[in-house]
Amino acid sequence: MAIDLLYISMMMPQKKANNGGAHTFYYYINNMAKQRNINVTLIAKARDKKEASTQIDNVRIFPILNETLTAAHPVRLLKDINSKINPFAKKGNTLRESIYTQIIDTIIDINIHPDVIVLEFSQMAYLVYPLKKKFPEAKFLVSEHDVSYLWYRRKSASQNNFIMKKYWNMIGKYRKKMELDAIDHCDIIMPHNEKDRRLLITDGVDPAKVCPLVPYYEEINVSRQPNYRDVIIYGAMDRPENYQSAIWFINKVMPLLTDLDIRLLVIGGNPPEKLRNLDNHNIKILGFVDDLKPYFSSCAAMVAPLSLGAGIKIKVLEAMYAGIPTLTNEIGIEGIPATDKKDYFLCNSSEDYAGVLKQIIDREVDLNTISINAHKCIVDNFDKERSFEEYYNRILRLSGKS
Repeated sequence: MAIDLLYISMMMPQKKANNGGAHTFYYYINNMAKQRNINVTLIAKARDKKEASTQIDNVRIFPILNETLTAAHPVRLLKDINSKINPFAKKGNTLRESIYTQIIDTIIDINIHPDVIVLEFSQMAYLVYPLKKKFPEAKFLVSEHDVSYLWYRRKSASQNNFIMKKYWNMIGKYRKKMELDAIDHCDIIMPHNEKDRRLLITDGVDPAKVCPLVPYYEEINVSRQPNYRDVIIYGAMDRPENYQSAIWFINKVMPLLTDLDIRLLVIGGNPPEKLRNLDNHNIKILGFVDDLKPYFSSCAAMVAPLSLGAGIKIKVLEAMYAGIPTLTNEIGIEGIPATDKKDYFLCNSSEDYAGVLKQIIDREVDLNTISINAHKCIVDNFDKERSFEEYYNRILRLSGKS
């Protein structure tokens, strides 16, 4: 007997995505759709008409587009504005209230009766309340790509102004309560790394319900031939956590390296103007590149000096898998069971980054050993195929139709 599986997502799954969440989602839903005993339906927010035309074999897709804000519908207008600007809005400030309403309306229109509902991304967990009323027999999974209340905690910690620090801390406490309550109503919670599993359990989530999965990352195989000059920083450069990191590194670390023949390559699509303006003879803002392999092969190291974000960092997984010596902080390495100075380099200050890079450029570090260890760390701990098998079997058992 086939299982009717319904995915509800704040983001459309994408095979070629500029963020790890959409790519991970694609990996799991695409593989579920290949199973003969699974009927897959997806309701997902689409950013534009191109995303709304997304097709995945054997998946019925119902895209949700933003409706135009207009005074012709004053109640909806006020609810949408409130959901975006009110820091204590019950569903957070990520999506407009009308998106949630459209999702519920779509579920009613397509007349589906799911056995299992997967709420993709923590922002969708808030739908568990109305959906449990509509589908009391269904089982619920929430895929926690990151623990979103952790972002607010870091936002608070990054503030220099006392009032703003207290403001973000207060919101973070509220978000934590709301998120934990929502996911507690689900049957299975799927964080995307071991660190988030431990965090949720520490914060009171039933350990029996927490089942981590492995996020998708590209297995980029290269022959490492470091030129002992180029350092890369990469990621979607339209995202604040990435371009702010690049700007910080340029302003704080590069001035400490003027005595070295070193070049920083900033790789990633849609860099903002304030980042592009920093391009010079030893800082190259490359934007999007078609092929990462030449840069992964020749660079001496990758840096990821992150100050925001939550969850595992796909770019760090990919760099370490490729054997690139990686310099990052606690935020960049979280969720990855790597050892400092063996698998990667832990750097917490501009002086730390500059000191390690000087050692690398001066050939004081055995890059070959670091490369081998980094690759092995990812291979040993992030088996995507085994993770999917566990994911698939978990849904089978939950449905009661295995």
